[in-house]
Amino acid sequence: MALHMHEKSENEKLVMLLLAQEIFSENTLMKMVSEALRRSQTLFQYCIQRGECDPKKWLEICLNQQALSIEEESASTCSQKIIEAMPVSLFKTKFLLPISVSEDTLNIAICNPIDLILKKTLSQKINKSIVFMWKRYDHLINAHNHLINSIEYTLWKEKETAQAQEIIQHIISDGIQRRASDIHIEPYEKSLRIRFRIDGILHEIIRLEKKYTENIINCVKVMTKLDITITRVPQDGRFTAKSFLGFVKDCRISSYPTQHGEKIVIRLLEESTKKINIDALGLSHHNKKIMLDSIKKPQGLIILTGPTGSGKTITLYSLLNLLNRPEKNIVSLEDPIEVQIEGINQTPIVTQNGVTFSTMLRALLRQDPDVVMIGEIRDSETAEIAVRAAQTGHLVLSTLHTNTALEAISRLQLMGVAPYHLSLSLSLVVAQRLVRRLCHYCAIPYLPSQSVLQKFVFKKNDRVDKSIKQASKGCAHCAEGYQGRVGVFELIVINEAIKRLLFHENNFEQLFKYYQKNKHQTLWQAALIKVKQGVTSLDEVYRVVPEV
Repeated sequence: MALHMHEKSENEKLVMLLLAQEIFSENTLMKMVSEALRRSQTLFQYCIQRGECDPKKWLEICLNQQALSIEEESASTCSQKIIEAMPVSLFKTKFLLPISVSEDTLNIAICNPIDLILKKTLSQKINKSIVFMWKRYDHLINAHNHLINSIEYTLWKEKETAQAQEIIQHIISDGIQRRASDIHIEPYEKSLRIRFRIDGILHEIIRLEKKYTENIINCVKVMTKLDITITRVPQDGRFTAKSFLGFVKDCRISSYPTQHGEKIVIRLLEESTKKINIDALGLSHHNKKIMLDSIKKPQGLIILTGPTGSGKTITLYSLLNLLNRPEKNIVSLEDPIEVQIEGINQTPIVTQNGVTFSTMLRALLRQDPDVVMIGEIRDSETAEIAVRAAQTGHLVLSTLHTNTALEAISRLQLMGVAPYHLSLSLSLVVAQRLVRRLCHYCAIPYLPSQSVLQKFVFKKNDRVDKSIKQASKGCAHCAEGYQGRVGVFELIVINEAIKRLLFHENNFEQLFKYYQKNKHQTLWQAALIKVKQGVTSLDEVYRVVPEV
């Protein structure tokens, strides 16, 4: 298909290209374009942020479009000569990355086929010949963000006239592109500290001079339409932010008074329409089958357990996505609703109005549900109603805060659920944690010492070879040697033998002995498998997973 790039909008050009490559159907593309326009994004920005196409596949599309060479190296640092040749303003908001420069030529990495038409414009502005090279979009975005930060953050320290709005816009953009879940803006006596929570860990990004504190905090409050005159009472708000490369995030803001001023936490929320795939959770083939078999049952109680931040909610949403069919009436009670899913009737619990999970759950059961999701079982009344609902033809999914799967059973008993009802209703208990993934680019081989091997880490006949790795100091692709997280799971399937044990009170010790005898895989053992596979490190497992 011949593409007349100059005659069409950027979205139209990309639609034609993707249709020619048979990547998406025309109907799918039209829906994607409509959603992108609603979010004030280009089709390319929308596709990349949502991961609609694998980075390798995108690179293949680019090569099919034009046979340019591929830039393999991580261009995370640029010399002053390159920065002078292509000022930051020319590539800050585009998927472009300067790679190298000579007297009359500038090599630039790109990842968007539509950017090919920029060659003439750039050549005129820079007064050099432009040579384009393809680069995987995920690699380019990481290197692009790394370069922009190294320039901007240095300038802020050197340039005393930086504007608060400019600073906060860049910080939020950086947080979005680094996949941060939270941005902490913290005032102290002599400085303002900025930290990002990435993959569950807080990282200090920069410390600014104290003089910026009031203006930056007021700037965030104005963006969120909070009252800047109120400084001693916590406030909450929301707004939508966009990174310099056009990635959009809904943001939830919380202000909190401290000794040296208001602390601001910006929560970068998940996309409302994002589909959470069960294959991305990190389940083994065996455990995935158990989960899928459990949600196929017409009734029963499925409990997910673990501390705050262990990924329970994401697992719940992935199961709901699988259950989300036109013939199912799915309802949820949540505090708050974290991900909006089309086709599921989601209800937020507003406790200020005197509403509780238990009162709403009673009303919900009169709505003829097939599947009920309860954000968390917090009290005995909610536990009792959930258990009875699971006995009377409903599939119920919920969470508890306990360390292990067995403790979840004990907690339900302590909440007053009768052993008889628990044995009839409980179907599956899942305990989980999130461990950070080792960075694919900079992880280094690691051979544990004999003392470590002997400390209940590996069995004597386990093979310990080069697949075991540890984190390096980090690179342009990661945060301190890790990139992303993966789940570690412990599953207890309630079979007939366990039902007989559950039928009797004070049975925790008997349950524990039963699982020991049947070689039940604990969270610790599941985590060690991830270590042996080179997915995560021993240090990360020691940090996150209880050793049993």
